[in-house]
Amino acid sequence: MHNEANIKVRPKIRFTLGFKFVAALMLVLIPLMLLIGFIMVNQVRQVVTDDITKKSKNYAWFLAKVSRQGIKESDIAILKRYVQEISSDKDVLYILLSDINNKPIIHSEKKAESFKGALEVQIPIYYKSERTGTIKIWYSLSRVADELTTNVKQVLFLVVILGIILLGLVMFIVSEQMIFNRIGKILQAMRRVQNGDLSARVGKLGNDELGYLAAQFNQMISQVEENQQQLTLLFEMSRAVTAALDITLIIDLVMAMSIEKLQGSSCSIFLVDDSGLFKMRSTKGLSTAFVNANGIILLEDMAQKALLYNEPLVIRDFNQAQSSLTALLNQEKIAVMVNIPLLIGDRKLGVLNINSGNREAFPPDRVDFLMAFARQLAVVLQNAQLYEQTQQFSKDLEEKVNIATGDLARANEHLKRANEKLIELSQAKSDFIAMVSHELRSPLTSILGFSDLLMQGEPGDLNANQREFMEIISQNTRRLVDLINNLLNLSKIEAGKVELKKMPLDLEKTVHGVLHNLRLASSEKKLRVSVLPPAEPLAAIPADENQLTQILINLLTNAIKYTPDQGEVIISFKDAGKFIEVQVIDNGHGIEEKDLPYIFSRFYRSAKAKAEHVIGTGLGLAISKLLVELHGGKIWVESPVLDKEVFSWDKRDRKGAKFAFTLPKN
Repeated sequence: MHNEANIKVRPKIRFTLGFKFVAALMLVLIPLMLLIGFIMVNQVRQVVTDDITKKSKNYAWFLAKVSRQGIKESDIAILKRYVQEISSDKDVLYILLSDINNKPIIHSEKKAESFKGALEVQIPIYYKSERTGTIKIWYSLSRVADELTTNVKQVLFLVVILGIILLGLVMFIVSEQMIFNRIGKILQAMRRVQNGDLSARVGKLGNDELGYLAAQFNQMISQVEENQQQLTLLFEMSRAVTAALDITLIIDLVMAMSIEKLQGSSCSIFLVDDSGLFKMRSTKGLSTAFVNANGIILLEDMAQKALLYNEPLVIRDFNQAQSSLTALLNQEKIAVMVNIPLLIGDRKLGVLNINSGNREAFPPDRVDFLMAFARQLAVVLQNAQLYEQTQQFSKDLEEKVNIATGDLARANEHLKRANEKLIELSQAKSDFIAMVSHELRSPLTSILGFSDLLMQGEPGDLNANQREFMEIISQNTRRLVDLINNLLNLSKIEAGKVELKKMPLDLEKTVHGVLHNLRLASSEKKLRVSVLPPAEPLAAIPADENQLTQILINLLTNAIKYTPDQGEVIISFKDAGKFIEVQVIDNGHGIEEKDLPYIFSRFYRSAKAKAEHVIGTGLGLAISKLLVELHGGKIWVESPVLDKEVFSWDKRDRKGAKFAFTLPKN
């Protein structure tokens, strides 16, 4: 309801300072202009009168001067000529020359019957200091009157113009006061609206532009007030349904609010299920008779049409030909039916159906409101469906996890027992290898010792065949001893029985010492073995001298074995930050890519090594890896060697191999 009683209307126009100033200015300026006009008229009169007086005196003096000789000599002709010349002036009314006795001598024609109001100038005429006569001139003052009339008209004109201007100013101020008074009413209403009072309205201000503006303002505020009410209602309804996650609770809330807040008589919600079927989910406000008379089928048919066209379907005029349908709707008191599709993008969730017995219900703006609510409701329903699916999925997943957890626990138990069994077997294997190796090493040592004595000829000299056989026995015995030593070392390392005795070591010196011990093996193959000095001197590193020597022996022995005759082996050093990197590079035939992942495995020998009959146990690299890692470093292999420029070999088809390992500086 519009509230116009609160608008304060001024009972009368209050004169502003501007109006008072103009009114006072008029009271001062009009008398002032009249005074100025009076002064100007008198001034003009005096100026014109002085001008005429001066002119008439000049005429008189001139005529007296030129006439004195004629009067003395009684020359009437010359006197007459002078009089005619002066009387030619239109302002000269009459000229009279008389002698000393005032007897007229000559005169001009009279230009007026009466000289009343004319200017009379009388000048005596002298001839040689003797007065000979008198001259009189009557001068017209009509020009003075004309000048005065003209000036009076001008003054009156200025006064009238000034009065009109002042009157216009007064009228402007009065109208301005009236306009601003009406604008003030509009501004007052606007301030109330600005402060949140949407009930503010402007009273009728006439039929002009301000009246139209006031009417438009009232219409706009009414629309804003209505929109605010709808937005408030939309917010309340949206907040209510958004707070719920249970789809049944959401639907119950929607139907209750549709009847309570939207003035619907009945409400239904139709949803599309997972299989794509369109069916009613819930209804409220419909009579049992309507439901039993297949009224739901009617509502479902109307709702499907709205979903088909993806737009709201408002029905007010039902088909009169369908008498049974009309009777059914009339019985239910349904005068208007609204079906709002529930859409999210291209996905169709269902339809919201609201019915009312009021034929004027659900105007276009209310339908727009329902569309806005339907968009939010669709999102809420989708979230609720997703929540239900998530809950069901979580429940199913929990069941599956429980089943899988039980299976996993049983599998873990089996694995645990299997692992324990493997550990036992591994320990038994290690113990067996250690026991067998220990038992074998003693007799093999004796065999090796006696074979050396026989080869030295202690029991007696050996012939060539006997010496050859003894060399074979000694060589194979040494191989068995090396194998047993490696097996024992590997078992100790895996069992954790190897304790490192670290001390500061000169890495270069250690490398040269190992090369000195291997010089015989390298010289037999005529290999060129070189050590590249580091860019900067290396500091001593903490390491176990015996274990480090074993690492270098295994790597260098491996390089010597797999490098062809007259090949080359290079040892280099590299500062790698917190580590020192040692590289052993050879220019042999390299390692196949498929063998690289297994090169440090126990007892692993590549097919190429077996084909070339290279003697070895396959334990040296495995032992080296364990010892390097025991020192806190790492070891790796690269093949082919990319930096071939470090070599001087001629056969560029060789791939080469580079074994590198790191040791911590601290």
